[in-house]
Amino acid sequence: MKIDQKGIIGIIGILVLVVAISGCGSSSEDDPYDKNKTLLMTDEEIKANATPVGGEDFQRNTQKYADTPIKLTGIVMQIDTTHFLMYMDDNPDYIVYVNMMGVTPQNLLEDDKVNVYGVPEGKVKYETVSGTENIVPSIEVWTDNVEII
Repeated sequence: MKIDQKGIIGIIGILVLVVAISGCGSSSEDDPYDKNKTLLMTDEEIKANATPVGGEDFQRNTQKYADTPIKLTGIVMQIDTTHFLMYMDDNPDYIVYVNMMGVTPQNLLEDDKVNVYGVPEGKVKYETVSGTENIVPSIEVWTDNVEII
């Protein structure tokens, strides 16, 4: 059997690809930077394992809490069907975008004080009522993990 030059190049290319892909294995289950841990958690597990975080800390260090269940407390400012805005620590500059997994609870009203339990998503940009843009931290929350207090 005779292998031509194109065949040899093709075989070498496949070998290089296999070696490259095999080096991209997943990290161990104990890796603290594994970004898939909270994806497997139920809403009850997120709530049970949530770390309370203050408004200024969350504003300054959003990435510090990546893939970590957290609890935030604040006042509802604005409500939509799939998200709401709240501010924390009685400071209207500490705004958080609460992205609902599902829909916003129907009994939620502006000016309600709430606890939310979820996982930070980083920072998001939204348009204000006056038409300007604002960049704020975002948290992903299940409907059952919004408590009116």
